[in-house]
Amino acid sequence: MTIEQDFDLILDQKVLAATQGKRFSRLLEKPKIARIFDEILNNLPQLYEPQLIWDIFPINKIIGNSFLLKNGIVIGGGPVIQVMKEASEIILGMCTVGIKFDKQLDEYRHSGNNLAVVILESIANFLVDQVRETFFKQTILKYTNEGKSFGSG
Repeated sequence: MTIEQDFDLILDQKVLAATQGKRFSRLLEKPKIARIFDEILNNLPQLYEPQLIWDIFPINKIIGNSFLLKNGIVIGGGPVIQVMKEASEIILGMCTVGIKFDKQLDEYRHSGNNLAVVILESIANFLVDQVRETFFKQTILKYTNEGKSFGSG
């Protein structure tokens, strides 16, 4: 299993607002919300500890709507099988922006700062998506150069 922690992600307020929709952008126009957002952004470097753990698992066979991996574990289900029925291996991974985000969210919840909870959760989701997308693009590039093909992410 591989653990990666080197992700240089930049939180761009405009990009974040675009991914969250017009309602989020309008909320950031309100002074109180903008102030909370700015405070969270200022604390972000202390919270942000991105990590990704992943590995490649050989597929033994398909059973119904699931993969039976060579290690005996059964995963998947539904439409995944239709997209990946020719696959001989599957890459599985999980990513996070770190435990400090969770601790900060707990502090906001306990203090009743629900607005900060919503903003920090949005930022965390945005950053997790960037970690995932960075890994996905790097993986496709690496294994495509080795002559392997990919389904979808």
